[in-house]
Amino acid sequence: VNTALIYILALILIAQNTTSYWYGAAASVFCVIAANYFFTYPYHFFTLSIVGYPIDFVCFTMVTLLVSVLTYQLRGETEKAVRHEQETLELCERNRKLEEKRAEAEMKAAKEKMHGNLLRAVSHDLRTLLTAVAGASSMLMNDARLTPEERRNLAEDIHNEALWLSQ
Repeated sequence: VNTALIYILALILIAQNTTSYWYGAAASVFCVIAANYFFTYPYHFFTLSIVGYPIDFVCFTMVTLLVSVLTYQLRGETEKAVRHEQETLELCERNRKLEEKRAEAEMKAAKEKMHGNLLRAVSHDLRTLLTAVAGASSMLMNDARLTPEERRNLAEDIHNEALWLSQ
């Protein structure tokens, strides 16, 4: 029983560390023949003449072949899983970079919007003051019915608005 386990362990190691399941299949046939040769009476002689041994020989061969193929397939699935994990990590990195670019674009758009709003507000304030200055100066120039105090108030308004604009 221990011999069979040692051979199956050797078979698993061979199947796991080779590139084709044919190596494992060859190792399984070799292990069955070697078990017969070294551990079956008569020792150091290959025989199938013992009652029931041909069935044991076929079953042992089938089990070792199955173990070899399954080990090879498991290694292939493991390699696929590793590749899939690497692809997933690459996609996550790409997604992170895209998110950074999107955040930068959103920040730039928000900055542009604030800049536009600030320009509109400043432009509105300047137009309001310039309209007040233009209106007051027009009244000073064109309306002869204004009293000296009204003229002085209009001139003072023009002066105050001009000072505010310069600041």
